[in-house]
Amino acid sequence: MNILQHSYTDRSQAPPSALNVFDKLHQLCNEIVVGSLPWYFYIAWTATSLSAVNKLDPVSLAEGDLMDCRPVAMGNTLRKAVTRALFDPFLQDIIAETKPTQFGCGEKAGGSQMIFAISLILEACPDFVCMALDLKNAYNKISREDCLEEVWRCRSLQPLWYYLWRTKCINGYVGLGSSERMITAKFTSDEGE
Repeated sequence: MNILQHSYTDRSQAPPSALNVFDKLHQLCNEIVVGSLPWYFYIAWTATSLSAVNKLDPVSLAEGDLMDCRPVAMGNTLRKAVTRALFDPFLQDIIAETKPTQFGCGEKAGGSQMIFAISLILEACPDFVCMALDLKNAYNKISREDCLEEVWRCRSLQPLWYYLWRTKCINGYVGLGSSERMITAKFTSDEGE
């Protein structure tokens, strides 16, 4: 019996079969990460729910104005937890490979830190000019194949490659909306995610 089960059993009336779930979940997560499950599992694993989020302040919209929406795809919570656990040991390597083009990457409140730093610089140097550049739809301009090749080039990130390959080379299910009102999209998640 492992420590987790022992301490949990002392405080719980849960039957041993319920406690066994922790081990089963750990085993399942390992099988997901090493890619030992069939392809159809990864189609479900990469499924997302797509919602349109308004980029504008609703107060600034007049009646009849079209909203400027950004599509946001949300995956399931277990996938997020497993992926986070897998990537955590590689976080410093990811930061090293993406700096300085990915500002705030891997930092707690990295985006906020960047905004405050820029504000302070502009206050200290009022003759400075700050420009924000946003490449239109840049995320969808790079292919998954190119991303996988870049990960493979980084020797320190190669252990992540197989999981990424198993999850990025699939045209995952996309649902529009959420809960019981969700409908199946007429497209799959074959670019971006």
